[in-house]
Amino acid sequence: MRRAPAEEAGLEIADLTPFGTEYASDDAGAVLPIAIHAVPATATPANSA
Repeated sequence: MRRAPAEEAGLEIADLTPFGTEYASDDAGAVLPIAIHAVPATATPANSA
């Protein structure tokens, strides 16, 4: 989770806390977990100006 935001959007999320998991399925019935994380309200993108 930390790698994708940093590589694709330039986001550095220091205080990422696991919050829960949801599950999504496609038309073929494949089920994938989606991790949900909490971030403090003071978190900002590293590249914001």
